[in-house]
Amino acid sequence: MRTFLDRAGEEWVIPTLTLLKVTEIENYDFQGQYQKITLIPPEQDLFEKHLTNARVCFGIVWVLVREQAKNRKWKNPDFDPKAPSTLQSSQEYIHCHNEDDFANRLDGSSLQRMKEALWEELPDFFTEARTSLKALTSKYTRINQLAEKRLAEVLEEKLPDSRLQEEVDRVINDAVKNLDGPGMRSS
Repeated sequence: MRTFLDRAGEEWVIPTLTLLKVTEIENYDFQGQYQKITLIPPEQDLFEKHLTNARVCFGIVWVLVREQAKNRKWKNPDFDPKAPSTLQSSQEYIHCHNEDDFANRLDGSSLQRMKEALWEELPDFFTEARTSLKALTSKYTRINQLAEKRLAEVLEEKLPDSRLQEEVDRVINDAVKNLDGPGMRSS
């Protein structure tokens, strides 16, 4: 089991993957946005094709935490003690009834923590691919760290908007190229 914190500081537990949970994930429709994912046997490019996609990771984690979400009240990430009592933001604790409620609990940082918790849980279930999954998760975590550091530097340079996107793309591509090693390909 792995945990992560949402933007309200609430801890979520990604339960141990079981055959039942994996089957539920395979049957999940991803709100019609993505084709179904085959986990058993795992697709050859499962990690690079699907598990780097935040929306796919969100769907997988939602399947794993939805009962947890519905069985208690959670700190309201939008709580405002000064809000009129007719607004949801005036409630300090709220239910998390569905995917949209769960999605509202995740900002960029908590979404990254959620993905990393999922990535850490996967090798325990897919024992035959444990080494390669750990190598890939390490690779993508390092890419994110390098890109984040370099992007902070780029933003400090105060580039004109016309060059900013070009520089961001270059930073990310460079991070991926620098991390490629034998047997690792980047998309």
